[in-house]
Amino acid sequence: MLKNSFVTYWTTCCLEPRIEAISREVEILSGYFRPSRTIGINHHYHIRFSWKDNIMGFNPRFDPFFRPVIYFFEQLTQVSHVYGDITPWVFHKTLFRRPIVHTIASDKGQPVLDFLSRCNHIVAQTRSSREKLLQIGCDSRRIHMIYPGLDLNVFTAFDIKHTGIKPKILFATAPREEHELAERGVYLLLETARACPDIQFTLLFRKWRAGHTSIKKVEDNLALNPVTNITIVNEAVQNMAEMFRRHHFTIIPFTSPTGGKECPNSMVESMACGIPALVSTCAPIADFVDETSSGVCFHPNVPSLLKAIDEGMSRWNSLASNARKTAEQYFSLDTTLNAYAALYDSAIHEGTIVNQRDANARGVL
Repeated sequence: MLKNSFVTYWTTCCLEPRIEAISREVEILSGYFRPSRTIGINHHYHIRFSWKDNIMGFNPRFDPFFRPVIYFFEQLTQVSHVYGDITPWVFHKTLFRRPIVHTIASDKGQPVLDFLSRCNHIVAQTRSSREKLLQIGCDSRRIHMIYPGLDLNVFTAFDIKHTGIKPKILFATAPREEHELAERGVYLLLETARACPDIQFTLLFRKWRAGHTSIKKVEDNLALNPVTNITIVNEAVQNMAEMFRRHHFTIIPFTSPTGGKECPNSMVESMACGIPALVSTCAPIADFVDETSSGVCFHPNVPSLLKAIDEGMSRWNSLASNARKTAEQYFSLDTTLNAYAALYDSAIHEGTIVNQRDANARGVL
Protein backbone atom coordinates (compact mmCIF):
# COMPACT_ATOMS: atom_id res chain seq x y z
CA MET A 1 0.00 0.00 0.00
CA LEU A 2 2.88 2.36 0.77
CA LYS A 3 4.88 1.60 -2.37
CA ASN A 4 4.92 3.65 -5.56
CA SER A 5 2.09 2.80 -7.94
CA PHE A 6 1.38 3.19 -11.65
CA VAL A 7 -2.26 4.21 -11.07
CA THR A 8 -4.19 5.30 -8.01
CA TYR A 9 -7.97 4.95 -8.32
CA TRP A 10 -9.85 7.65 -6.42
CA THR A 11 -13.53 6.78 -6.15
CA THR A 12 -16.75 7.63 -4.34
CA CYS A 13 -18.13 4.10 -4.74
CA CYS A 14 -18.95 1.78 -1.83
CA LEU A 15 -16.00 -0.62 -2.46
CA GLU A 16 -18.29 -3.66 -2.72
CA PRO A 17 -17.42 -5.14 -6.14
CA ARG A 18 -19.56 -8.25 -5.74
CA ILE A 19 -22.77 -6.22 -5.67
CA GLU A 20 -22.08 -2.69 -6.92
CA ALA A 21 -21.26 -1.82 -10.53
CA ILE A 22 -18.80 1.06 -10.14
CA SER A 23 -16.90 -0.87 -7.46
CA ARG A 24 -16.64 -3.77 -9.88
CA GLU A 25 -15.37 -1.60 -12.73
CA VAL A 26 -12.69 -0.11 -10.49
CA GLU A 27 -11.70 -3.58 -9.26
CA ILE A 28 -11.26 -4.82 -12.84
CA LEU A 29 -9.03 -1.88 -13.76
CA SER A 30 -6.97 -2.01 -10.57
CA GLY A 31 -6.48 -5.74 -11.01
CA TYR A 32 -5.13 -5.29 -14.52
CA PHE A 33 -3.00 -2.16 -14.18
CA ARG A 34 -0.30 -3.05 -11.66
CA PRO A 35 0.95 -1.78 -9.34
CA SER A 36 -2.11 0.20 -8.30
CA ARG A 37 -4.15 1.18 -5.26
CA THR A 38 -7.76 2.20 -4.67
CA ILE A 39 -8.77 4.98 -2.27
CA GLY A 40 -12.44 5.64 -1.69
CA ILE A 41 -14.63 8.00 0.24
CA ASN A 42 -18.24 7.07 0.87
CA HIS A 43 -20.74 7.59 3.67
CA HIS A 44 -21.66 3.87 3.74
CA TYR A 45 -18.47 2.90 5.55
CA HIS A 46 -16.41 4.33 8.41
CA ILE A 47 -12.99 2.97 7.52
CA ARG A 48 -12.30 0.25 4.95
CA PHE A 49 -8.80 -1.17 4.60
CA SER A 50 -7.17 -4.12 2.86
CA TRP A 51 -3.38 -4.29 2.75
CA LYS A 52 -3.53 -7.32 0.45
CA ASP A 53 -5.78 -5.62 -2.14
CA ASN A 54 -4.29 -2.12 -1.71
CA ILE A 55 -7.66 -0.64 -0.77
CA MET A 56 -8.39 2.16 1.67
CA GLY A 57 -11.73 3.86 2.30
CA PHE A 58 -12.94 6.63 4.59
CA ASN A 59 -16.23 8.19 5.61
CA PRO A 60 -16.65 11.82 4.39
CA ARG A 61 -16.95 13.05 7.96
CA PHE A 62 -13.22 12.47 8.36
CA ASP A 63 -12.60 15.35 5.96
CA PRO A 64 -10.40 17.45 6.31
CA PHE A 65 -8.28 14.92 8.26
CA PHE A 66 -8.41 12.69 5.18
CA ARG A 67 -6.77 15.28 2.94
CA PRO A 68 -3.17 14.75 4.09
CA VAL A 69 -3.69 11.05 3.27
CA ILE A 70 -4.75 12.00 -0.27
CA TYR A 71 -1.72 14.26 -0.60
CA PHE A 72 0.62 11.51 0.63
CA PHE A 73 -0.62 8.82 -1.75
CA GLU A 74 -0.87 11.22 -4.68
CA GLN A 75 2.91 11.62 -4.45
CA LEU A 76 3.33 7.83 -4.82
CA THR A 77 1.53 7.46 -8.14
CA GLN A 78 2.23 8.22 -11.78
CA VAL A 79 -1.37 8.93 -12.76
CA SER A 80 -4.59 9.56 -10.82
CA HIS A 81 -7.79 7.96 -12.10
CA VAL A 82 -10.92 9.50 -10.60
CA TYR A 83 -13.92 7.21 -11.06
CA GLY A 84 -17.55 7.92 -10.19
CA ASP A 85 -19.55 11.14 -10.03
CA ILE A 86 -19.05 13.96 -12.50
CA THR A 87 -17.25 16.03 -9.85
CA PRO A 88 -16.36 14.06 -6.69
CA TRP A 89 -16.08 16.94 -4.24
CA VAL A 90 -13.25 15.65 -2.08
CA PHE A 91 -10.99 14.82 -4.97
CA HIS A 92 -11.64 17.93 -7.01
CA LYS A 93 -10.40 19.94 -4.03
CA THR A 94 -7.30 17.87 -3.40
CA LEU A 95 -5.83 16.34 -6.57
CA PHE A 96 -3.43 18.78 -8.25
CA ARG A 97 -0.03 17.15 -8.47
CA ARG A 98 -0.34 14.26 -10.92
CA PRO A 99 -1.99 13.77 -14.33
CA ILE A 100 -5.70 12.92 -14.05
CA VAL A 101 -7.95 10.57 -15.99
CA HIS A 102 -11.58 11.00 -14.95
CA THR A 103 -14.35 8.48 -15.70
CA ILE A 104 -17.91 9.76 -15.29
CA ALA A 105 -20.04 6.76 -14.39
CA SER A 106 -22.81 8.82 -12.78
CA ASP A 107 -24.31 12.14 -13.80
CA LYS A 108 -25.28 13.03 -10.24
CA GLY A 109 -24.02 16.34 -8.90
CA GLN A 110 -23.04 19.59 -10.52
CA PRO A 111 -19.99 19.76 -12.80
CA VAL A 112 -17.12 21.98 -11.66
CA LEU A 113 -15.28 23.20 -14.72
CA ASP A 114 -12.14 24.07 -12.73
CA PHE A 115 -11.71 20.38 -11.95
CA LEU A 116 -12.71 19.10 -15.38
CA SER A 117 -10.34 21.54 -17.08
CA ARG A 118 -7.33 20.07 -15.28
CA CYS A 119 -8.21 16.49 -16.24
CA ASN A 120 -5.90 15.24 -18.97
CA HIS A 121 -8.65 12.93 -20.20
CA ILE A 122 -12.36 12.65 -19.38
CA VAL A 123 -14.19 9.40 -20.09
CA ALA A 124 -17.92 9.39 -20.77
CA GLN A 125 -19.94 6.17 -20.85
CA THR A 126 -22.89 7.57 -22.82
CA ARG A 127 -23.32 9.99 -25.68
CA SER A 128 -25.56 12.25 -23.60
CA SER A 129 -22.82 12.55 -20.98
CA ARG A 130 -20.34 13.51 -23.68
CA GLU A 131 -22.71 16.14 -25.05
CA LYS A 132 -23.14 17.68 -21.59
CA LEU A 133 -19.37 17.94 -21.21
CA LEU A 134 -19.13 19.74 -24.53
CA GLN A 135 -21.97 22.09 -23.61
CA ILE A 136 -20.23 23.25 -20.42
CA GLY A 137 -17.02 23.99 -22.29
CA CYS A 138 -14.82 20.90 -21.96
CA ASP A 139 -12.23 20.44 -24.69
CA SER A 140 -13.54 17.86 -27.18
CA ARG A 141 -10.00 16.54 -27.67
CA ARG A 142 -9.92 15.42 -24.05
CA ILE A 143 -13.31 13.65 -24.04
CA HIS A 144 -13.43 9.94 -24.85
CA MET A 145 -16.18 7.33 -25.07
CA ILE A 146 -15.21 4.12 -23.27
CA TYR A 147 -17.90 1.65 -22.30
CA PRO A 148 -17.59 -0.73 -19.33
CA GLY A 149 -15.86 -3.92 -20.42
CA LEU A 150 -16.59 -7.51 -19.43
CA ASP A 151 -15.36 -11.00 -20.19
CA LEU A 152 -17.44 -12.10 -23.18
CA ASN A 153 -16.40 -15.71 -22.54
CA VAL A 154 -18.15 -15.64 -19.16
CA PHE A 155 -21.26 -13.77 -20.26
CA THR A 156 -22.36 -15.77 -23.30
CA ALA A 157 -25.55 -16.20 -25.30
CA PHE A 158 -25.64 -19.99 -24.98
CA ASP A 159 -28.15 -22.07 -23.04
CA ILE A 160 -30.95 -19.50 -22.75
CA LYS A 161 -33.43 -21.06 -20.32
CA HIS A 162 -36.61 -19.00 -20.33
CA THR A 163 -39.67 -20.91 -21.49
CA GLY A 164 -43.26 -20.12 -22.41
CA ILE A 165 -44.82 -17.13 -24.11
CA LYS A 166 -45.39 -15.04 -20.98
CA PRO A 167 -42.73 -12.33 -20.65
CA LYS A 168 -40.16 -12.71 -17.88
CA ILE A 169 -38.39 -9.47 -16.97
CA LEU A 170 -35.36 -9.03 -14.71
CA PHE A 171 -34.71 -5.82 -12.79
CA ALA A 172 -31.12 -6.04 -11.51
CA THR A 173 -30.35 -2.41 -10.67
CA ALA A 174 -32.19 -2.15 -7.36
CA PRO A 175 -31.05 0.83 -5.30
CA ARG A 176 -29.61 0.72 -1.84
CA GLU A 177 -31.64 3.51 -0.25
CA GLU A 178 -35.40 3.98 0.04
CA HIS A 179 -35.31 7.52 -1.38
CA GLU A 180 -33.86 6.16 -4.66
CA LEU A 181 -36.77 3.83 -5.44
CA ALA A 182 -38.93 6.27 -7.41
CA GLU A 183 -36.19 7.59 -9.72
CA ARG A 184 -34.82 4.08 -10.24
CA GLY A 185 -38.26 3.07 -11.52
CA VAL A 186 -39.20 0.46 -8.91
CA TYR A 187 -42.68 1.87 -8.30
CA LEU A 188 -43.26 1.91 -12.06
CA LEU A 189 -42.53 -1.82 -12.12
CA LEU A 190 -44.94 -2.47 -9.25
CA GLU A 191 -47.69 -0.56 -11.07
CA THR A 192 -47.01 -2.44 -14.29
CA ALA A 193 -47.07 -5.81 -12.55
CA ARG A 194 -50.47 -5.00 -11.07
CA ALA A 195 -51.77 -3.80 -14.43
CA CYS A 196 -50.71 -6.99 -16.25
CA PRO A 197 -50.53 -10.18 -14.13
CA ASP A 198 -49.30 -12.21 -17.11
CA ILE A 199 -45.90 -10.50 -16.99
CA GLN A 200 -43.45 -12.01 -14.49
CA PHE A 201 -41.02 -9.60 -12.82
CA THR A 202 -37.92 -10.57 -10.84
CA LEU A 203 -36.54 -7.79 -8.61
CA LEU A 204 -32.96 -8.47 -7.61
CA PHE A 205 -31.69 -6.82 -4.45
CA ARG A 206 -28.33 -7.37 -2.74
CA LYS A 207 -27.34 -7.67 0.89
CA TRP A 208 -25.09 -4.67 1.36
CA ARG A 209 -22.41 -4.90 4.01
CA ALA A 210 -23.76 -1.87 5.88
CA GLY A 211 -27.42 -2.76 5.23
CA HIS A 212 -30.06 -1.15 3.02
CA THR A 213 -33.50 0.39 3.38
CA SER A 214 -34.96 -0.04 -0.10
CA ILE A 215 -36.12 -3.66 0.06
CA LYS A 216 -38.17 -3.09 3.23
CA LYS A 217 -40.17 -0.36 1.50
CA VAL A 218 -40.89 -2.63 -1.46
CA GLU A 219 -41.89 -5.52 0.80
CA ASP A 220 -44.24 -3.21 2.72
CA ASN A 221 -45.80 -2.07 -0.55
CA LEU A 222 -46.41 -5.65 -1.66
CA ALA A 223 -47.77 -6.63 1.74
CA LEU A 224 -50.44 -3.94 1.49
CA ASN A 225 -51.36 -4.84 -2.09
CA PRO A 226 -50.08 -8.36 -2.87
CA VAL A 227 -49.31 -9.54 -6.40
CA THR A 228 -48.32 -13.00 -7.55
CA ASN A 229 -46.18 -12.02 -10.53
CA ILE A 230 -43.33 -10.35 -8.64
CA THR A 231 -40.44 -12.36 -7.24
CA ILE A 232 -37.97 -10.66 -4.91
CA VAL A 233 -34.44 -12.05 -4.71
CA ASN A 234 -32.23 -10.64 -1.95
CA GLU A 235 -28.76 -12.06 -2.43
CA ALA A 236 -25.51 -11.64 -4.34
CA VAL A 237 -26.18 -14.07 -7.17
CA GLN A 238 -23.06 -16.10 -7.95
CA ASN A 239 -23.92 -16.82 -11.58
CA MET A 240 -25.47 -13.69 -13.07
CA ALA A 241 -25.14 -15.01 -16.62
CA GLU A 242 -27.51 -17.84 -15.78
CA MET A 243 -29.87 -15.39 -14.08
CA PHE A 244 -30.04 -13.21 -17.21
CA ARG A 245 -30.65 -16.19 -19.48
CA ARG A 246 -33.74 -17.20 -17.47
CA HIS A 247 -35.51 -14.01 -18.57
CA HIS A 248 -36.68 -12.48 -21.83
CA PHE A 249 -35.50 -8.97 -20.94
CA THR A 250 -33.47 -6.96 -18.47
CA ILE A 251 -35.12 -3.65 -17.66
CA ILE A 252 -33.74 -0.16 -16.90
CA PRO A 253 -36.90 1.72 -15.84
CA PHE A 254 -35.43 5.05 -14.67
CA THR A 255 -37.94 7.87 -14.24
CA SER A 256 -35.19 10.50 -14.18
CA PRO A 257 -31.84 10.95 -15.97
CA THR A 258 -30.19 10.70 -12.54
CA GLY A 259 -32.03 7.46 -11.71
CA GLY A 260 -28.85 5.40 -11.69
CA LYS A 261 -25.58 4.63 -13.41
CA GLU A 262 -25.07 6.13 -16.88
CA CYS A 263 -24.38 2.77 -18.50
CA PRO A 264 -25.87 0.14 -16.16
CA ASN A 265 -23.79 -3.00 -15.83
CA SER A 266 -26.89 -5.17 -15.67
CA MET A 267 -27.76 -4.02 -19.17
CA VAL A 268 -24.21 -4.59 -20.43
CA GLU A 269 -24.03 -8.10 -18.99
CA SER A 270 -27.54 -8.92 -20.17
CA MET A 271 -26.74 -7.98 -23.75
CA ALA A 272 -23.61 -10.12 -23.68
CA CYS A 273 -25.87 -13.04 -22.74
CA GLY A 274 -28.11 -12.34 -25.74
CA ILE A 275 -30.89 -10.93 -23.56
CA PRO A 276 -32.28 -7.63 -24.92
CA ALA A 277 -33.00 -4.60 -22.76
CA LEU A 278 -36.12 -2.60 -22.02
CA VAL A 279 -34.88 0.93 -21.36
CA SER A 280 -36.68 4.05 -20.22
CA THR A 281 -36.19 7.13 -22.38
CA CYS A 282 -35.04 8.88 -19.19
CA ALA A 283 -31.95 6.67 -19.02
CA PRO A 284 -28.89 8.30 -20.64
CA ILE A 285 -28.12 5.03 -22.48
CA ALA A 286 -31.54 4.89 -24.21
CA ASP A 287 -30.40 6.33 -27.55
CA PHE A 288 -27.61 3.73 -27.73
CA VAL A 289 -30.09 0.88 -27.23
CA ASP A 290 -32.45 2.30 -29.83
CA GLU A 291 -29.73 2.81 -32.45
CA THR A 292 -28.25 -0.67 -31.99
CA SER A 293 -31.70 -2.33 -31.96
CA SER A 294 -30.55 -4.27 -28.91
CA GLY A 295 -33.73 -3.58 -27.00
CA VAL A 296 -36.87 -1.45 -26.89
CA CYS A 297 -37.20 2.00 -25.33
CA PHE A 298 -40.29 3.29 -23.54
CA HIS A 299 -41.53 6.38 -21.77
CA PRO A 300 -41.63 5.91 -17.99
CA ASN A 301 -45.33 5.12 -17.65
CA VAL A 302 -47.32 1.91 -17.55
CA PRO A 303 -48.99 2.05 -21.01
CA SER A 304 -45.70 2.79 -22.76
CA LEU A 305 -43.89 0.01 -20.90
CA LEU A 306 -46.61 -2.52 -21.73
CA LYS A 307 -46.41 -1.52 -25.39
CA ALA A 308 -42.61 -1.94 -25.32
CA ILE A 309 -42.94 -5.42 -23.83
CA ASP A 310 -45.38 -6.45 -26.56
CA GLU A 311 -43.05 -5.07 -29.24
CA GLY A 312 -40.05 -6.73 -27.63
CA MET A 313 -41.72 -10.13 -27.56
CA SER A 314 -42.70 -9.85 -31.23
CA ARG A 315 -39.13 -8.92 -32.21
CA TRP A 316 -37.33 -11.02 -29.62
CA ASN A 317 -35.14 -13.14 -31.88
CA SER A 318 -33.69 -10.19 -33.79
CA LEU A 319 -33.29 -8.11 -30.63
CA ALA A 320 -31.47 -10.97 -28.89
CA SER A 321 -29.11 -11.41 -31.82
CA ASN A 322 -28.40 -7.68 -31.94
CA ALA A 323 -27.84 -7.57 -28.18
CA ARG A 324 -24.98 -10.06 -28.39
CA LYS A 325 -23.50 -8.36 -31.46
CA THR A 326 -23.65 -5.00 -29.65
CA ALA A 327 -21.83 -6.44 -26.64
CA GLU A 328 -19.12 -7.89 -28.88
CA GLN A 329 -18.66 -4.55 -30.63
CA TYR A 330 -18.73 -2.19 -27.64
CA PHE A 331 -18.29 -4.07 -24.35
CA SER A 332 -15.21 -6.23 -24.87
CA LEU A 333 -12.95 -6.12 -21.82
CA ASP A 334 -9.81 -6.13 -24.00
CA THR A 335 -11.04 -3.05 -25.85
CA THR A 336 -11.77 -1.23 -22.59
CA LEU A 337 -8.38 -2.07 -21.06
CA ASN A 338 -6.47 -1.08 -24.19
CA ALA A 339 -8.32 2.23 -24.33
CA TYR A 340 -7.45 3.07 -20.73
CA ALA A 341 -3.83 2.00 -21.23
CA ALA A 342 -3.56 4.52 -24.05
CA LEU A 343 -5.09 7.29 -21.90
CA TYR A 344 -2.71 6.57 -19.01
CA ASP A 345 0.32 6.72 -21.29
CA SER A 346 -0.91 9.94 -22.87
CA ALA A 347 -1.62 11.58 -19.50
CA ILE A 348 1.80 10.67 -18.11
CA HIS A 349 3.48 11.98 -21.25
CA GLU A 350 1.57 15.27 -21.08
CA GLY A 351 2.04 15.77 -17.35
CA THR A 352 -0.05 17.66 -14.83
CA ILE A 353 -2.41 20.38 -16.06
CA VAL A 354 -2.43 23.39 -13.74
CA ASN A 355 -4.23 26.67 -14.24
CA GLN A 356 -3.80 29.84 -12.18
CA ARG A 357 -7.07 29.40 -10.28
CA ASP A 358 -6.00 25.90 -9.21
CA ALA A 359 -2.65 27.22 -8.02
CA ASN A 360 -4.42 29.80 -5.85
CA ALA A 361 -6.81 27.15 -4.49
CA ARG A 362 -3.99 25.02 -3.13
CA GLY A 363 -3.16 27.65 -0.59
CA VAL A 364 -6.49 27.18 1.20
CA LEU A 365 -6.63 23.38 1.29
